Amino acid sequence: ALQCTPKNPNCLECPLAAACSAFQSGRVNQLPVKLKKGKITKRYFNYLVFETPSQKWYLQQRTQPGIWHKLFEFPLIEWEGSMEQASASFLEAIRRIEPTAQSPQKIYPPIVHKLSHQHIEINFWRLRANDLSFSSFTNDELASVAVPVPIAQFLEKSNELKNPYI
Repeated sequence: ALQCTPKNPNCLECPLAAACSAFQSGRVNQLPVKLKKGKITKRYFNYLVFETPSQKWYLQQRTQPGIWHKLFEFPLIEWEGSMEQASASFLEAIRRIEPTAQSPQKIYPPIVHKLSHQHIEINFWRLRANDLSFSSFTNDELASVAVPVPIAQFLEKSNELKNPYI
């Protein structure tokens, strides 16, 4: 790492020079060939944090393959772009998940979670609703539930504030 830098390699002092194919073939400036990075996809996740009479956290397990497979998360609406306020079509999508849901409010500014191949803008929306049919967990039970990093950070922040719904 100290000898073989991309722009100024120090091959004469490198202990691996005798075994280095780039040095032996005089192609130090051409190797290694850098591959182009894949295109980064932007995704927009809207997590629904339901405030219910039971004061439990309602989560669902991700079943589709891909990121966070089999981890638990809040009910999710993946949207086509960023959203500052709930639109009519977003409210309709919420009601398909939970017909009793009311008054969606964004909890705090979006989080951007960066993965190697995707950047995910995450919003958390607080909604009032009746008790739900999703898996429910108390604060104590959440310690044993596997969740994605952004969900864990959200839960940690809400516990620090002693407010289950921020």
